[in-house]
Amino acid sequence: MSNRACWLMAECLATEGSTAAEDYAERAMLILERVGARNDFAKAMLTRAALRQRAGDLATARQLLDRTAALFDALATLDEPTRIEAAFAALDHGSPIALLAGAA
Repeated sequence: MSNRACWLMAECLATEGSTAAEDYAERAMLILERVGARNDFAKAMLTRAALRQRAGDLATARQLLDRTAALFDALATLDEPTRIEAAFAALDHGSPIALLAGAA
Protein backbone atom coordinates (compact mmCIF):
# COMPACT_ATOMS: atom_id res chain seq x y z
CA MET A 1 0.00 0.00 0.00
CA SER A 2 1.37 3.45 -0.87
CA ASN A 3 2.29 6.10 1.67
CA ARG A 4 -0.68 8.34 0.86
CA ALA A 5 -3.02 5.35 0.76
CA CYS A 6 -2.01 4.40 4.32
CA TRP A 7 -2.63 7.92 5.55
CA LEU A 8 -5.98 8.17 3.77
CA MET A 9 -7.03 4.77 5.15
CA ALA A 10 -6.23 6.07 8.63
CA GLU A 11 -8.39 9.14 7.97
CA CYS A 12 -11.29 7.09 6.65
CA LEU A 13 -11.16 4.48 9.39
CA ALA A 14 -10.81 7.15 12.08
CA THR A 15 -14.14 8.69 11.07
CA GLU A 16 -15.70 5.27 11.63
CA GLY A 17 -13.99 4.79 14.99
CA SER A 18 -11.87 1.89 13.76
CA THR A 19 -8.90 0.80 15.86
CA ALA A 20 -7.06 -0.14 12.66
CA ALA A 21 -6.77 3.58 11.87
CA GLU A 22 -3.80 3.96 14.22
CA ASP A 23 -1.89 1.18 12.46
CA TYR A 24 -2.43 2.86 9.11
CA ALA A 25 -1.41 6.26 10.51
CA GLU A 26 1.80 4.82 11.97
CA ARG A 27 2.62 3.00 8.74
CA ALA A 28 1.98 6.16 6.72
CA MET A 29 4.22 8.20 9.01
CA LEU A 30 7.06 5.70 8.67
CA ILE A 31 6.85 5.62 4.90
CA LEU A 32 6.35 9.36 4.46
CA GLU A 33 9.27 10.17 6.75
CA ARG A 34 11.48 7.64 4.96
CA VAL A 35 10.79 9.16 1.54
CA GLY A 36 11.14 12.74 2.79
CA ALA A 37 7.52 13.76 2.15
CA ARG A 38 7.58 16.15 5.09
CA ASN A 39 4.30 17.97 4.43
CA ASP A 40 2.33 14.73 4.12
CA PHE A 41 4.26 13.29 7.08
CA ALA A 42 3.09 16.23 9.19
CA LYS A 43 -0.51 15.73 8.03
CA ALA A 44 -0.32 12.04 8.96
CA MET A 45 1.09 13.05 12.33
CA LEU A 46 -1.91 15.35 12.82
CA THR A 47 -4.18 12.40 12.05
CA ARG A 48 -2.33 10.31 14.61
CA ALA A 49 -2.68 13.11 17.19
CA ALA A 50 -6.44 13.06 16.64
CA LEU A 51 -6.47 9.28 17.05
CA ARG A 52 -4.45 9.43 20.27
CA GLN A 53 -6.84 12.07 21.60
CA ARG A 54 -9.81 9.82 20.80
CA ALA A 55 -8.04 7.00 22.67
CA GLY A 56 -7.68 9.25 25.73
CA ASP A 57 -3.90 9.65 25.38
CA LEU A 58 -3.84 13.44 25.59
CA ALA A 59 -0.13 13.69 26.42
CA THR A 60 0.90 11.87 23.24
CA ALA A 61 -1.65 13.85 21.22
CA ARG A 62 -0.10 17.10 22.48
CA GLN A 63 3.43 15.86 21.72
CA LEU A 64 2.40 14.94 18.17
CA LEU A 65 0.76 18.34 17.71
CA ASP A 66 3.92 20.07 18.97
CA ARG A 67 6.01 18.12 16.45
CA THR A 68 3.51 18.80 13.69
CA ALA A 69 3.46 22.53 14.42
CA ALA A 70 7.26 22.67 14.39
CA LEU A 71 7.45 20.84 11.08
CA PHE A 72 4.82 23.01 9.39
CA ASP A 73 6.67 26.06 10.74
CA ALA A 74 9.96 24.80 9.32
CA LEU A 75 8.27 24.18 5.97
CA ALA A 76 6.71 27.67 6.06
CA THR A 77 3.35 26.10 5.22
CA LEU A 78 0.69 28.77 4.77
CA ASP A 79 -2.59 26.93 5.47
CA GLU A 80 -1.66 24.32 8.03
CA PRO A 81 -0.77 26.55 11.03
CA THR A 82 -4.44 27.53 11.29
CA ARG A 83 -5.44 23.87 11.37
CA ILE A 84 -2.81 23.19 14.06
CA GLU A 85 -4.04 26.12 16.17
CA ALA A 86 -7.57 24.71 15.91
CA ALA A 87 -6.27 21.26 16.91
CA PHE A 88 -4.56 22.69 20.01
CA ALA A 89 -7.75 24.59 20.90
CA ALA A 90 -9.83 21.44 20.47
CA LEU A 91 -7.43 19.48 22.65
CA ASP A 92 -7.50 22.19 25.33
CA HIS A 93 -11.30 22.34 25.32
CA GLY A 94 -11.94 18.60 25.18
CA SER A 95 -13.37 18.75 21.67
CA PRO A 96 -12.31 16.25 19.01
CA ILE A 97 -9.41 17.31 16.81
CA ALA A 98 -10.76 17.69 13.29
CA LEU A 99 -9.54 15.15 10.78
CA LEU A 100 -8.43 16.34 7.36
CA ALA A 101 -11.16 14.19 5.81
CA GLY A 102 -13.65 16.53 7.44
CA ALA A 103 -11.84 19.72 6.43
CA ALA A 104 -13.28 21.99 3.79
